Amino acid sequence: MDPKNLKIYRLHMRRDSDIGFKAISDSQAVRLYEEDIESKIDIRPHFFRDVDRIVHSKAYARYIDKTQVFFGVNNANITHRSLHVILVSRIAR
Repeated sequence: MDPKNLKIYRLHMRRDSDIGFKAISDSQAVRLYEEDIESKIDIRPHFFRDVDRIVHSKAYARYIDKTQVFFGVNNANITHRSLHVILVSRIAR
C-alpha cells in the first residue's frame, strides 16, 4: 500500500474508533451508486460528502428563505429555518 493510501486508511480507522457504540461508522456507510475515482481518494468521510451535497443543492437554497420563527418585522428573533437546522445539528453533535 502506498503511503498516501495508508495515511487515508489510518485516518478512517481513527475516526471509526472515536464514535459511540450505537453510531454507524464511516466504513459501514452504504453507497447507492458507484463513486468515481476522485471520490475514492477523497479524504472526507462518506457522511460529510452527503452533507455537502445537501447543503449545496438547489432544493436547500430554496429552503433557506423560509422562516422558522416570525413575530414581527422589527423583532430580532426572526430566524431562518436553515440557520435553525444547522445550529440544532451543531448542538446535537
